[in-house]
Amino acid sequence: MALRFRRLPQGADSVGFLPQSRRPTALRKPLARCRSSVASAQANLTKAREQLGYAQLNSDFAGVVTAVGAQVGQVVSPGQKVVTVAFFNPDFLQ
Repeated sequence: MALRFRRLPQGADSVGFLPQSRRPTALRKPLARCRSSVASAQANLTKAREQLGYAQLNSDFAGVVTAVGAQVGQVVSPGQKVVTVAFFNPDFLQ
């Protein structure tokens, strides 16, 4: 099987892409739309990750949940008690 090589267009880089100024106009507009769509999707991903952070509860220490003050799916306000955690020290049991 013989390898075939094609000559790159004048001004193309080593991968074969033309600089944007030399691309046909028909290719520039779809490329701009694609880049815009990617930027929009990245912004949506950033916002979704931020929103996910609001859905997670973290404790500063290991412990046992002794009371639950909110139900799954309930919207809570800042400062509203959601759970009560009792400190748990396994060394204390020994």
